[in-house]
Amino acid sequence: MTEPPLPLTPSGLAEHTRSFLGRSLIFRCCSGWGWSVERGGQTESVEDIRLTSADIEIIPDGFVPFRSERGGIYGSVVQCPVGFHFGRFLAFTMSDGTEYDFTDEIAQWRVIFADGDPDYDSHWYPLLTGDPRYLGYGAIALSREHHDKRIPRTH
Repeated sequence: MTEPPLPLTPSGLAEHTRSFLGRSLIFRCCSGWGWSVERGGQTESVEDIRLTSADIEIIPDGFVPFRSERGGIYGSVVQCPVGFHFGRFLAFTMSDGTEYDFTDEIAQWRVIFADGDPDYDSHWYPLLTGDPRYLGYGAIALSREHHDKRIPRTH
């Protein structure tokens, strides 16, 4: 991975989040700056609310060293939204600070869903290999209830 064009502010997870590895978490998708899919070398916008508004159960396997030692996580997808097929995820925090967790201090995340492995040799941030590859935004919490305490669903 090459250095980014600008210095990055440390961003990541608190030390105690190590206890969440191997546990079921919920990735709550949101529109953010938009969703896209990379398929066969082409990128297109995704506006399907089955994905962009989904609650996706994930199980983190490990940490991604990006911006800080625990700047992100990667792991397995337990169940995809109807009509979508991917088995892995890689997500890194977008919120400044290094004390985020999955219960009280929930960060915003950039996520990639695909079927491959983390690629640390990509341009300047980690990617997940695989085709197709879905890129979007959301938050990760221990449960839907933790999400709802933070930002209740409107639909």
